Amino acid sequence: MTPKSLPIWSVVLLASLALAGCVDRAAQQQAKKTAAIVTDQTTVVETVLAESRDVPRSLDLTGSLVTQDDVGVSSKLPGRLTAVYVQDGAAVSAGQVIAIQESGDAMARLRQARAQVDAAQSALRQAELDDRVTPTRSDAAIRASEARLRQAKANLTKLENGARPEEKRQAKANLDRAKSDLSTAEKNLDRSKRLHAEGAIATAQLEADENRYQNALAGYQSALEAYNLALEAVRTEDIAQAREAVRQAEEQLRIDRANKQLDPAAKERVAGARAQLEAARENVRLAQISLDDLTIRAPMSGKVSGKPLQPGTMVSPGVTIARIIGADGIYFEAEVPEKEVSRIRPGLPVQASIQALGDVALTGTVVAVNPLASNLGRLFTVRISINERLSDLKPGMFVRGKLETGVDQGVITIPDLALVTDGEDNYVFLVKQGTKDGVSGLMVERKKIVLLRRTGGLALVEGLVEGDEIVTKGQTTLVDGGMVRKESPASAEPQPEEKTGE
Repeated sequence: MTPKSLPIWSVVLLASLALAGCVDRAAQQQAKKTAAIVTDQTTVVETVLAESRDVPRSLDLTGSLVTQDDVGVSSKLPGRLTAVYVQDGAAVSAGQVIAIQESGDAMARLRQARAQVDAAQSALRQAELDDRVTPTRSDAAIRASEARLRQAKANLTKLENGARPEEKRQAKANLDRAKSDLSTAEKNLDRSKRLHAEGAIATAQLEADENRYQNALAGYQSALEAYNLALEAVRTEDIAQAREAVRQAEEQLRIDRANKQLDPAAKERVAGARAQLEAARENVRLAQISLDDLTIRAPMSGKVSGKPLQPGTMVSPGVTIARIIGADGIYFEAEVPEKEVSRIRPGLPVQASIQALGDVALTGTVVAVNPLASNLGRLFTVRISINERLSDLKPGMFVRGKLETGVDQGVITIPDLALVTDGEDNYVFLVKQGTKDGVSGLMVERKKIVLLRRTGGLALVEGLVEGDEIVTKGQTTLVDGGMVRKESPASAEPQPEEKTGE
């Protein structure tokens, strides 16, 4: 066997023996140590123990600031702008007047509507008066018709019955008395004429006797006519006339009673007049609203964005006069992949920062998760309300955030650098006591594990138990069943922050 074919440890040993006579004992001891190191087949490794711990879950977010309060203020009615009171960048408060439109036509319509209210009020007063008077008037008309009917019926009955015997005897007695009075007056007049002719009485006495004679004559003729009427039968035409009078009285009574049935209609006219008044008042309200709508006001507080329209511009409904960006209602919107969206729910806290503002720290809360994913990348939009109300926050700013989604409890963690990847599989090397070639010591076992996720230097895995000793350094040269030697084992890393990917 040539020197080249000898093992290296044999060469070292022969050299040591050859020099034994010319070196001291210390050199011999060093040579022995060197030979031991060269012949040692173990690998030096560092290890840690697998630990069970609670690991927070978090998700890194990126997105931008948005606002719900982005409003284009427009007019409800067409017309010409007569005044515009804001400029680009001006701060406005809710209700502040932005612009005014021409109002001449609206004022005329308002005056007309108010005049209609006055007319409707007058009609209502008249209807209420009729409602109060109509029942009394109809009752009086019925009573008058009833009286006329009674009178007409009595007259007809009288004509149909004719003169009674008592009336005839009374008429004859009246006639006899009148005839006697006439005879006496006639005799007195003849005597007065003779005496007057003889100059025995005055002319006045003669004239008085003549006057009494004429009265007696008239009384006799009247009594004679009354007696003749009592003696004569009632005429047919008089009875027919009396019957017609009764019929007319009955017809008038029916008309008056029918009119009485119309008394409730007066109340209906009152209700109609009130409805007309309410409609007129509603027209006033509508006219007033139309007039008020010509004054365009800010719907919210904020700042004017862009140049508003100028006075004299004709506008129509929907045409933006000024755009206002709200000072409140700032949100942070980010997109998350579909595999993460199930862990996100409203109410989760978020820490965020904006680089454009010097990484100012912001806090927020998840308020909504869009249930519909985008077609590109299957990403879901998460809306986060910002608690701070900083004046420098502007829609469109880029934001970074971290969302705490929960805690994984009692999971096995090892340092991330302990993993050995072979294709799509992950492995670790476990350190155990064992025997190889009759030599007892520490040896390693190559074990396949399931990687759940990585977070800040730690790997959350399945397939290990708490207390398993894992190789963290030197594993790249290890083989399954190889012998190892430990160097100052290190403890596991403290709980870190989570990374979003695996």
